[in-house]
Amino acid sequence: MKLLKINIFILFCFLTISNLLAQKKEMTRKEHLDALNTHYYLLNDHLWKYISHINNRDNINKLDKKRRATAKLFYDEQKAIKEIGTYKNDALIFEALNIYIEENDAILKNELKNLADLEKESEESIENMEKLLKEIQKINRQLNEITIKYINVVKGYNSKYFSKTEYTIHKEARHENMNNRLADVVKIYDHFIPIYLDFLKSKELEEKYYHEFAQKNSENVNELGKQLLELNEDCKYRLKNLNLYNKDTSLVSEFNTVLTFREKEVSESIPSMMKYHQKQIDFDKARKEFMARDKSTLKPDDYDQMDVLVAEINTSNSEYNTLYNDFFDDRNELIFHFEKMAKVFLAKHIIREH
Repeated sequence: MKLLKINIFILFCFLTISNLLAQKKEMTRKEHLDALNTHYYLLNDHLWKYISHINNRDNINKLDKKRRATAKLFYDEQKAIKEIGTYKNDALIFEALNIYIEENDAILKNELKNLADLEKESEESIENMEKLLKEIQKINRQLNEITIKYINVVKGYNSKYFSKTEYTIHKEARHENMNNRLADVVKIYDHFIPIYLDFLKSKELEEKYYHEFAQKNSENVNELGKQLLELNEDCKYRLKNLNLYNKDTSLVSEFNTVLTFREKEVSESIPSMMKYHQKQIDFDKARKEFMARDKSTLKPDDYDQMDVLVAEINTSNSEYNTLYNDFFDDRNELIFHFEKMAKVFLAKHIIREH
């Protein structure tokens, strides 16, 4: 009987200890907030790894795989947050974080996906490119508004339950990191969009100018040259009144170099090459008249004069080809360099994360 009582006591103790061990340790309010914060930071990392590529204007179609992977990570984080649950009966932070996830996820599924269509359309016109750039900026604003809304909830929660210690200051600073990044992107695009669109407008008008030059239409060349100079002046005025981002003058400097080149091509380069066009026109006219004459009336001096004209036009064409090739090499290099530096500007201020 005594042995039976001992065995029952041992079994009772074992069951009690097992039950205690099986029970989930109840978190303190601080531990609960820290657990949710950990997932908030992970969510921000996942989102920025994707959105940083969008903001750098990487090929959106190629980023679709990354978009879907980010949406999957959001789903996994939401599951982990639901396992943590609320703090006792206080669901404020828990619900705010779930709303943060749902609103971000909606943008991932809808707004960012739509950018692929805008990217294709952006190649068709400057207006469509403007839509694409402003859509990217709008998305960053929306993400920032969602982030600020959640940060304000956390700040209110902190002020209610925690003293203003190094702990809360550090946590709030980490929360604001994503907010600051997104707000910076909006400012970066405020600087980038006007310059890039003016560059495209200048490039488009210049292509019309070159088309008329190739057609040797001097009247249209002169008219479009005037329009190009007027656009140049407008662009310079806008540059002077444009806010810099972080005191960075690099893109302004690059576009000023393009505008200086435009002025030289309209006032010097193209007019010089148009003179060679006129020489060719004059030669073709003289040659046609020569060929139309009755050979019986032609004298040795006439043939000598034509030989001189042929030699002169050959020299002229050689000079023209050198001038033309040098000019268009410089022009193409300038356009390529500006496009490259536009990407460098974005990459410099919007760090890609992989």
